[in-house]
This record gives sequence, structure tokens and C-alpha cells, in this order.
Amino acid sequence: LVDIGGYKLHLNCTGRGNIPVILISGASNFSFDWTLAQDKLSKSAKVCSYDRPSLAWSDPGPMPRSRMQDVYELHQLLSLSKIAAPYV
Repeated sequence: LVDIGGYKLHLNCTGRGNIPVILISGASNFSFDWTLAQDKLSKSAKVCSYDRPSLAWSDPGPMPRSRMQDVYELHQLLSLSKIAAPYV
């Protein structure tokens, strides 16, 4: 769990590589929906999945939700976790 400014988001990174692959779940899906893909991809790359606020292990975040808020939170999460760009 990574505190991004008053609430925590769940981040799961596996594997190794220079350019991290970021897996983003759609709708109200969770990071563990990527388990099979993440296991295979992490054999040749660093792969990270995460849970947006109020999903799975992440804390609730500010309301109302927006795409801009999602982008801001992902940027904060990756920055604070020291996962450097570029990303796939």
C-alpha cells in the first residue's frame, strides 16, 4: 500500500526490466484480475498492477471520481513508488 496523499493505493510489482509494464483494470475490476497475464509477462519484464481507490485493497479516494483524478493518482503512485517512465 502506497500513501499518495491521505489515502493508500494497492500496488503489486513483479519481475525485472528497464521499461515497466503497467496493467490497469477496467470498470470495477481489481489488480488480481491480471494475475495470469502478470505472471507470464513478469518472466521478461517488470510488471505492475494496482487497484484504483475503493477497489480491492485500496482505500477510498476523493469524490467525485473523474478520469483526470485517475491519471493524477496513477502518476502519484508510480512517482512515490520510484517506478520511472517510460511505461508500457
